[in-house]
Amino acid sequence: MKFLIPIITTIKRLFIIAVVLGILTSLGFAQRNVKGRVIDGKTGKGIPLASISWSGHSGGTSADTLGNFSIVLRNEYDQIAFRAVGYEIKLIDLNTVQDSVLNVLLFGKDNKIGEVVVNAKGRKYKDPALALIENVISHKDANHISRLNHIQYEEYEKSQFGTVDFKVKPGRLPGKLRFLFENKDTVSIPGSSILPFFLEESVSEVYSTFKPSRKKKIITGHKVTELNKRYINNANIQSYFQDQFRNIDLYENNIQLISKAFLSPIAGNAPSYYKYTIRDTLVKDDVRYIELHFEAKSKMDVLFKGSIWVSDDDRYAVYYAEMELGEEANINWVNGINIGLEFEKHPAGQMLPKRANLQILFGTDKGNALYGKKETYFSKYKDEAINDELFKGIPIEKRYLEQKDSVQWDRVRVVPLTETEAKTYVNIDSLSEMKSINRLISIGYFLVRSYYNVGKFEFGPLEYTYSFNEIEGSRIRLGGRTTELLSNKFFFEGYVAYGTRDQEFKYYLNVAQSLNGKSIVQFPAHYLSATIQHDVMEPGRGLSYLKGDGFFQSFRKNKPTKWLWNDIYRLEHLIEFGNHFSVSTMLTRNERQAAGTLSFVTGNASPDTIAAINTNDIQIKLRWAPGEQFYYRNLERTQIRNKFPILTLQYNKGLDGFWNANQRYDALRFKIFKKIFMSPAGTADIEFSAGKIWGTVYYPLLEMPDIQTDKSGPLQNFDLISNMEFVADRFVKLAYYHHWDGYIFNRIPLLQRLKWREVTGFKFYYGQISDRNNPEFNKNQIQFDRDDDGLVKTRVMGNQPYMEGIVGIDNIFKIFRVEYKRRLTYLNYPNVSRDTYGVSLHLNF
Repeated sequence: MKFLIPIITTIKRLFIIAVVLGILTSLGFAQRNVKGRVIDGKTGKGIPLASISWSGHSGGTSADTLGNFSIVLRNEYDQIAFRAVGYEIKLIDLNTVQDSVLNVLLFGKDNKIGEVVVNAKGRKYKDPALALIENVISHKDANHISRLNHIQYEEYEKSQFGTVDFKVKPGRLPGKLRFLFENKDTVSIPGSSILPFFLEESVSEVYSTFKPSRKKKIITGHKVTELNKRYINNANIQSYFQDQFRNIDLYENNIQLISKAFLSPIAGNAPSYYKYTIRDTLVKDDVRYIELHFEAKSKMDVLFKGSIWVSDDDRYAVYYAEMELGEEANINWVNGINIGLEFEKHPAGQMLPKRANLQILFGTDKGNALYGKKETYFSKYKDEAINDELFKGIPIEKRYLEQKDSVQWDRVRVVPLTETEAKTYVNIDSLSEMKSINRLISIGYFLVRSYYNVGKFEFGPLEYTYSFNEIEGSRIRLGGRTTELLSNKFFFEGYVAYGTRDQEFKYYLNVAQSLNGKSIVQFPAHYLSATIQHDVMEPGRGLSYLKGDGFFQSFRKNKPTKWLWNDIYRLEHLIEFGNHFSVSTMLTRNERQAAGTLSFVTGNASPDTIAAINTNDIQIKLRWAPGEQFYYRNLERTQIRNKFPILTLQYNKGLDGFWNANQRYDALRFKIFKKIFMSPAGTADIEFSAGKIWGTVYYPLLEMPDIQTDKSGPLQNFDLISNMEFVADRFVKLAYYHHWDGYIFNRIPLLQRLKWREVTGFKFYYGQISDRNNPEFNKNQIQFDRDDDGLVKTRVMGNQPYMEGIVGIDNIFKIFRVEYKRRLTYLNYPNVSRDTYGVSLHLNF
């Protein structure tokens, strides 16, 4: 056995040498970053979605929609191969590349368009392009990923935002801020530098079934730059970016971006607005494509131009798409939109998204100011049955909230972060800790939000500190509320006010507590709130922190002289479910006393007045808002409109017989709101509501059309109805408001240069009242309101509905809107306004 010892020793030494050599060899394969752009050698423009691979090795990547790329290379690679459909392949020897920035020129093949034969369901076309797009449109539903019985995949998103060519002299910068301006991206836009200030990444698991139609997205990882939470609602910044840079689905009729709807080039009605041309027949990876170019028939319409690559087979599927905004499109503050889409084929034939790239340049005619980019990668597709339990709960689940820092980002990133992107996270964290920057943010917060923030509390709003009216004289008010720094599960707000004329104190307090252990306002919310208010209000106003007593409301026309003293107590419970269905229940106690020139006079001889109207009201409200998103601050929510309707059904019951309540009634109200996307003819908002009240009720509790006492939106209120002019216990209401986006003016030569845009609207109200609630027939009822001349001011409608019309011009100098509003019916009543003009400020894309 002794003769084996030398042999074993020799084997050990050889093994150790092999391991060491292996380690040294692997360390010798150093990595380096190479950035650059793939350029058309003839036109000088970037080639979108060019393929990049390493010769002799598996793997690769592709350029973005502007031809830019960033790759990590190892020294073991010998060559890089650059390919693009319609171009000659180009190989670059890595031994000859010394620079870290590489511009690659590709030259088009000298191809001639082969014969294109397109069958179009028996119809004959002189233009084969029209036949081709008709087939694409007729097959698009069958080619969509949603038609797969079940599919699951992983989605990685990276979004960023930054300034373009930000001019600043280094010597004028404080030393502490110089690091921020040294982190520049000089690759994304050749010839320009981008200074990033926002970066967001997320990785998700997505599940989908066809029958039933269901989709679930579970966000397992999330990383984002954040500023000081004391002043900045970072969640709103993220929601705004996601709203402006939405996911792009070519197969949808309308593509929503920057608060606008763009007609897809393969929408059902796209041939009416786009013109198509067959550019080439191409072959890539043994698949034959037809390159179909498209552009707007009317160049000023908000439409895309570009090309799609359609498979030359019986599926007419889109494999690639390149789209950009037309140069003359009637759109503001945007200098360019570039979209690149890639698909791969599922064995069943449907097209699976592979990559989506969106880039937007914001600015003016004089140059670029901001740059936004969103990259989405789809991978790890699995065609396996999905457990029904997975689809329970909310459609978008943020699992990362409970699994913080559990994601290994270097593994889930489809493409690595550039050096500039990696530094953005560090720089913004450092920026949010600087006292000088926070002082500037606090000033900006006060000027914009009108609240003075002290951390866990904020006081305001400033506009409501002082106002004046006919009954209170000068009104002084101090109010405030808690912030999320105190708690995101508990919240309260309140104010105290004093009138110098009536010498009365008023107050309001609202307290809310989360019941699900989560944030009180984020979806899905579940909370209990209690509110009390003692204040003088205009008739028709309800419980509210901002009750219309702002400073600027003091100067409006037709200042009210009729008032109500209100003592209101409310207990509310709200629960939202994962399908965006919510149930709200309320118990409200309201004691009303007449004030000002208002009085509760009946038709009886004695007693002829009523001291107070007291109600105990139970309310149940059912609401369904599919796919709803919103911005929020404390308990305030601002909806982000989408393509789905919002339905509300509300039931109220008045209980008398206790706590001095004197009104018994039942009321049912229904409302539906819908935003209609009509690209390229803009968007329209439509709202319909109807209701009925059963029981004998004093007229101040009946239905009255809302008047325009605040700027809550053109659909919410009527502009030319006087306060308390009409009353009803059954009613219907319809409002329609259309933003045409210049669809008509774009076709008038003299007007199209101005880039004005049309707005039109129509409002309709019709209501009737039962004899039991009409004081002309029921002497026990409170008599209708009269004006200062003794004329009846509150009326019962005849057979004719009340209507208003609106026409206007928007986008004057890109910021102003002028509207003319006309009352169309009930013109013979005394002291009514027949029309009005309005000028308002609107900053729209």
